[in-house]
Amino acid sequence: MSTVTSVDPKWLAELGGVFYSVKEKGYSAREKRVTEVEFNRKMEIEAQMAEDKLNEEKRLANETLKTAKKPASSVVKKVASHGAVRKPVVKRAGRGF
Repeated sequence: MSTVTSVDPKWLAELGGVFYSVKEKGYSAREKRVTEVEFNRKMEIEAQMAEDKLNEEKRLANETLKTAKKPASSVVKKVASHGAVRKPVVKRAGRGF
């Protein structure tokens, strides 16, 4: 006599991986390990590239903030007039005229 048991699909989906595994044909343990190592290297390289891109964006943002926040005293003002070029008049202190 044989015994038949029904299996709930929800149980099989949740815990089936503990009792059963899917065998892949054509892959040896060595080939699988090589594939995993290559995948891990690729992921590390992509993570490093994303980090470098983020650092570059931060650096560019800091440079634009520095150029936008330059004090007004360091800016050289040019005086334009019609005709000949004139230098701005600077009053000298200490003369009592």
